[in-house]
Amino acid sequence: TMSWLKPRGKSKTYHLYWYESGNPVPKSKTLKPDIRAKAKVLQGDFDKDIFNGKSGLPNKELRWDVFRKEFLENYEKCPNTWRIYNDSLKSFENAIRPIYTWPIGFNEADKWARTVLKTPLSTTGKPMSGTTFNMMLRTLRHAWKVLLNKRSAPENIFSKIPMAPRTDKLAYYLTLEEIQRVVEAAKKYTSDAHLMVQLFLQTGIREQGIRNLKWSSVDLEKGIMFLKADEAWEPKNRKEQGIGLHDVVVQKLKEKTRTSEYVFPGRFGGARCRTSQAGMLKQIYRRAGVNAGGCHILRHSFATHAASQGMRIPTIQAILGHKDSKTTEGYTHVMRPEIEAIKKINIAVYEAGETTKKTA
Repeated sequence: TMSWLKPRGKSKTYHLYWYESGNPVPKSKTLKPDIRAKAKVLQGDFDKDIFNGKSGLPNKELRWDVFRKEFLENYEKCPNTWRIYNDSLKSFENAIRPIYTWPIGFNEADKWARTVLKTPLSTTGKPMSGTTFNMMLRTLRHAWKVLLNKRSAPENIFSKIPMAPRTDKLAYYLTLEEIQRVVEAAKKYTSDAHLMVQLFLQTGIREQGIRNLKWSSVDLEKGIMFLKADEAWEPKNRKEQGIGLHDVVVQKLKEKTRTSEYVFPGRFGGARCRTSQAGMLKQIYRRAGVNAGGCHILRHSFATHAASQGMRIPTIQAILGHKDSKTTEGYTHVMRPEIEAIKKINIAVYEAGETTKKTA
C-alpha cells in the first residue's frame, strides 16, 4: 500500500491518498490540519519524492522504451541472458505497443499471452512451445518486479498469468554409428574441430563453455577441466568444479599450439563467436550425413550414453551442471539393444575410423 498527503487548494484541508493492490484508482480521505504534515508539504520535500517516484506516489511518467533500455543494460555482460530477456520484452512490445509502464494492466498481459501462444513462429511456422512461453513469462515477471521496486507499476500483472503445460520430450541423441561418422568428419575438417567434438562428446560441455574455455581453466597435469554450469572461469578466483578429461584429449591439448588465452580462439584471437562455431558443426554434420544441428545434441549424446553405461544420475547431474535431477533423468531412455554396444563408446569417439581399417 502506497500513501501520500496533499493540500487542497489554498485551504488548510489535507487529503490522504493511497493505492491498494490491484486497484489503479487511488482512494482518499480528508484529514484535519496537522502542523507536521503541513510543514513537510510546504518545504517541498514530499513533492520532490513524488517526482522521483521514491515516496508514496508512484512514478507514472516512466516510458517503456526507457525502462527497457535500463533493464537490459544490467545484463550486457551475459549475452545469452540478454538475448532471452530482449526477445521476451520485444514480444511484449509487438503485442501491446506500450508507451508508459503504469497504464499496463492484467488485460494487456493476458492479450500478450494469448497472442504469442497462437501466432506461428517465423522460423518454424509452428506455435510457440510451452517451454519457450514459460521462459518468456518468467522474464516478464522479473521485469515487473523491477518496475514495482521503481514504483512504476501498481502490481505484478504477470503473476496471474498461468504457466503453459510442458510436453516432456525425449532428448534426441546420436547413435554409435552416427557418432563415428561425426568424429571422422570432424577429423577431416580441422584438428581444432576434431578436438572440439571430442570434448563435447566426452564432457557434455555446453556451447558457450567451449567457446569461452581458457587455458587457465585446464589442468593438463591432473587431466581436469574446471567448469561451473555453462562457463569457463579462472580456477583461482571462483569455486572449482572439475571434470576429468580422457588421456587422449589431454595428450592432444598438450600438443596443441597456444596462440591465445582461449583454447579454441576465434579469427582474431578472442573468444570464438557463436555463428562461427555453428557453421563449423553444420558442415561436419552435413559431411557425416547426420540430420542434426547445433552442439547441444552432442551434450545429449554424452549424457544418454553415460547413463546407459551405468553412470549414476547424481554424477551426470554434477558434470552437466543441472540444478534439478529431473532434467538429468530424461537421459535414461536409451533402448536396450544399445546398452551392450555402448560400452565401446571410447573407441567410437577417440579412434573413429581406425577400428574399421584394422577390420578391413
